This record gives sequence, structure tokens and C-alpha cells, in this order.
Amino acid sequence: MLALLNRGLLALNVPDTEPGVRAVGIALHNERGEAVGALSIAAPVTRMPGSAVESLGADLIATARRAAPDLAGYRER
Repeated sequence: MLALLNRGLLALNVPDTEPGVRAVGIALHNERGEAVGALSIAAPVTRMPGSAVESLGADLIATARRAAPDLAGYRER
């Protein structure tokens, strides 16, 4: 997961920025590398333990790849 965060593929919101909330997200980019949208999952920390973030991040990446053909100009970074 840390490698995906370091590569800029995923973003992680820690409970410190919004008390009691954890979120993970991914930006969707066009052929010029510009962000054209985003997908994210957010939940109370009681429903999204830190141990769940890695699998949710993988789910977001897979969803972005499936949605890509439907997004004009989308390309994976």
C-alpha cells in the first residue's frame, strides 16, 4: 500500500484531518495526465479499520481500470 501511496496512485485520508473518518481515493487522468475525476471510499474509522485500507485501495484501482473505457480520454498513470 505504501508503494501505491508513494507513486501517487492512491491518496489516504487519516482520521487526524477529519476526526473519526478514514478515506482512500484515486484520481482519474486524461491522456495529458490531467485529473478529470476521482473515486473514493470513506467511512467512520469504526467501520474502516486501518487493516482494510489496502484491500479497499486495490478495489479502487480495479474499479478505475474497469471504468476507464467509459471515460473519454482516461488513461492510467
